[in-house]
Amino acid sequence: MSDYFQFVERIEINPTEICNLQCSFCPRGHGYPNQNLHMNHQVIDRVRYLLDQSGYTNKVSITGRGEPTLAKNIKYILSTLLENDPKYHCYMYTNGKKLHEIYEFIPLFWKVYVDVYDINHEEFQRIK
Repeated sequence: MSDYFQFVERIEINPTEICNLQCSFCPRGHGYPNQNLHMNHQVIDRVRYLLDQSGYTNKVSITGRGEPTLAKNIKYILSTLLENDPKYHCYMYTNGKKLHEIYEFIPLFWKVYVDVYDINHEEFQRIK
């Protein structure tokens, strides 16, 4: 591992700048704009390459200022980061609204944090 990465505890991946909620605690609830920006294949390929080359073994967070499951190419991002036995621990923060669309990747995560806001019991059970 390079000397630099031994001091890095977490790397945050921001796959999109769009969200489907405006939570009061988030900058999006206070004027932070929704932008239709999405991480492309070349960027995530390079990120995985650098993670592997550096020998990074700490945490990789898929989160950011947007809802990660809304990224246009989220399945490609997840397969790139999660498959082929990564040495790092990958986790994601999501509001869970589209979690069903990436269900096949959930067992590959170290953890998935689902924050549920203004939700009814039936929807919580569906997400669970």
